[in-house]
Amino acid sequence: MNDRVFGVHCSNGFCEFDSHSTTKKYINMTRNELKQLWFSIPRDENKKDYKVIVVEIGKNPYWKGYGTIQIISDTKDGYSSFKTHQEFPMEYVLDRKEYKSGTHQLIIK
Repeated sequence: MNDRVFGVHCSNGFCEFDSHSTTKKYINMTRNELKQLWFSIPRDENKKDYKVIVVEIGKNPYWKGYGTIQIISDTKDGYSSFKTHQEFPMEYVLDRKEYKSGTHQLIIK
C-alpha cells in the first residue's frame, strides 16, 4: 500500500494520521469487516444494569401539559434509548411496559 496518499476522502473507512510525518494512511473496511470488528470488542460481563425512565415536564406556555419521555436501558446485552414528546407524559409513562415491569427507575424533572 502506498503510504503517501493525498487528497483522498475516506468516507467508507478509518483514517490514521502518522504524527511523525505528514503521511496519512487510509484503511478502507467493508461493511462485513466493520461488523466483525464491532462484535469482536470485549464486553464487560459484570456491568451493572442501568434502566431509567426520565420524564421532563415542558415549561413552554404554548405547550401546557406536554412533556418529553426518555427510556434508557444500558445492560451487558446492549444499549437502547427511546425519546418521545407527549401531551400527557405521566399517563404515557404509567401505560408503558417498562414502568409496569418495575425494572426501570422513574426520574421526574
